[in-house]
Amino acid sequence: SVFNFTRSDGAFEAVNTYYHIDYLMGYINDDLGCNVLPYQYSGGVQFDPHGLNGSDNSHYSSGSGRLAFGEGCVDDAEDSDVIHHELGHGLHDWVTSGGLSQVDGLSEGSGDYVAQSYNRGVSLANGYWTSADPAWNYVFNWDGHNECWSGRITNYSAMYPGGLTGSIHTDGQIWASCLMTVWDDIGQQRMDKIFYEGLGMTNGSSNQNDAAVAVYQAAVNLGYTVSEINDIHSGLSACGYTLPALPGPPVAAFSADDDTICLDTNNTVQFMDETVPAGTSWSWTFEGGTPGTSTDQNPTVSYAADGTYDVTLQVTNSYGTDTLTLTDYITVVSGSACPSCTTYTSAANLNIAIPDGAGGNGNPGPPAVNTIHIPSSVTIDYVTVSVDVSHGWINDLIIEIIHPNGTTATSVFNRECNGEDNIVVNFADGLPAFNCSATTGDYSPSSPLNVFSGMDSAGDWTISVTDNWDGITGILNNWSIEICAQPTVSVADYGFEDFSIYPNPNNGSFTVVLNSNSNKNVSVEIYDIRGRAIFNNTYESATKFKQDIQL
Repeated sequence: SVFNFTRSDGAFEAVNTYYHIDYLMGYINDDLGCNVLPYQYSGGVQFDPHGLNGSDNSHYSSGSGRLAFGEGCVDDAEDSDVIHHELGHGLHDWVTSGGLSQVDGLSEGSGDYVAQSYNRGVSLANGYWTSADPAWNYVFNWDGHNECWSGRITNYSAMYPGGLTGSIHTDGQIWASCLMTVWDDIGQQRMDKIFYEGLGMTNGSSNQNDAAVAVYQAAVNLGYTVSEINDIHSGLSACGYTLPALPGPPVAAFSADDDTICLDTNNTVQFMDETVPAGTSWSWTFEGGTPGTSTDQNPTVSYAADGTYDVTLQVTNSYGTDTLTLTDYITVVSGSACPSCTTYTSAANLNIAIPDGAGGNGNPGPPAVNTIHIPSSVTIDYVTVSVDVSHGWINDLIIEIIHPNGTTATSVFNRECNGEDNIVVNFADGLPAFNCSATTGDYSPSSPLNVFSGMDSAGDWTISVTDNWDGITGILNNWSIEICAQPTVSVADYGFEDFSIYPNPNNGSFTVVLNSNSNKNVSVEIYDIRGRAIFNNTYESATKFKQDIQL
């Protein structure tokens, strides 16, 4: 019942290890209120203070859930830093139910943090060291920083991710050092609490940035003060970690899957809340829509009559409320005012070989190209593109669509996914993002197809497929392009009154005058007798519009 031993006694290591493990497990589970215990067995933490036959090493075994300490150079179980570091591996394993990760040296850094948090707390309580002392930032004070080995530190200056070396013990110092800067700002218990709560949200593939986001989110979830949240966010961000935006009053924003609909084919609009910082409640108002109001975050609304309609969104979170109204945001048309669409298709079996990449990653081979000739000249409202490509490891590929002018282009597929095979996809703006687990379907392009909106359709449209890594080749099987033309509408359809052009006829110099009951900008587009667009410009909205045109 008496455990009085000096460091020279072999039993000292057992008592020293028991004391530090017992103290820290009580602190974590009782004082912090975190439930972190071994899952491999019941009862207290199991350890062997002389478990490695005198070798200069110590470890935690995730299989058995036990700690073992070596005795080379310095008896490791005599150093509280070694005890806490190895226990830190166990805590990482237990709090994640077997999801310990060494990606970016995450668990090494976590173990160093556990050791340093204890050290600094004891030092502050007893006046051992100050920030002016090198030992203030030492990890392995007894076992390292001597002739045995150099130890590690928690004022490591490297940034994430550029400072990663590939060595887990070196890289872990980025994580531990960063956590200690936040420790200094918000205090030991506040930092320790979110460290364990956040680490519990990670898994076996988590990297340091994942853990940083989890630690930050733990503080948000636990209702830390605004000042603490700001300190945590700025401290972790300063180390190079990318975190979600700080919470704050919402700035209302939204979009729609289509802001112009044709009642002949579709009468619904899907609205998407894009407010940042995020809201917690929403109040929508839809002029001319059904329903006329909604509290859903992303409502679906139907329209029954031609016209232009306002949309209003009021968003609220715990920090405040914001309101956004977009005037005449939704345009509803029918009949002759609807876009007309024509699909142009390549040969059914092109069988065009896609040349292999010219070398390693990022070295494209020559493109596989094919053209589709579109004879009709219309002003493009929107474009969709369908592509059928056979190729292993589609991450190698960039698929580009090029306008007949040879300069305007967009990438419908730009090296998404990884080793998946083949692309059989209809690309259209506003569709869901590309799904790598199902590379057949309807998806949004990598870059918008609306770069072609407002342009002339006539000419040779080109598809270009490049392979950007050697080793795998493929085939362009076929493709098609759908051109949807802007409708031809009367002046009245645009809400114009008292429209006139003078002089008429003229030699290319004339004036356009109109009264507008819409607050939208006025677009003037002029065609020659063959239907070719020869002038296109947009002017700011004005109730009484007057513009001199010089062709």
